Amino acid sequence: MSIEKFLTDLPAEHRAVLLDSFSIRTLPIGGYLSNQGEQDENEYILLRGRARSLVTDSNGNEASLNLYAAPIGITPNMARTSGDCSLVDIEVLDNTVIAAIPAARLMDLMVNCESIR
Repeated sequence: MSIEKFLTDLPAEHRAVLLDSFSIRTLPIGGYLSNQGEQDENEYILLRGRARSLVTDSNGNEASLNLYAAPIGITPNMARTSGDCSLVDIEVLDNTVIAAIPAARLMDLMVNCESIR
């Protein structure tokens, strides 16, 4: 799925503004979209592929928290970060296409454009 198709229901003028704010990335199997303890200021939409969010304890034990299958929005930034640092790893399970937007930019657009909310 393309980001344009994902945002089809928005009015054209707001869709164009939002589209200009997204960057599109591809990640291979086994890559990471976000790493626990590292800076992460983005919101993500999974456009193709699968991913999972997980945490790892100091002994290296993993616990999966969520599985994602495209097309879907990844858990919001405010729920998976603290002080702009990620609380989770987001691991890519397939060759994946991601749309990313800075969380602050999306928040600004949501405050100013009711249709984007």
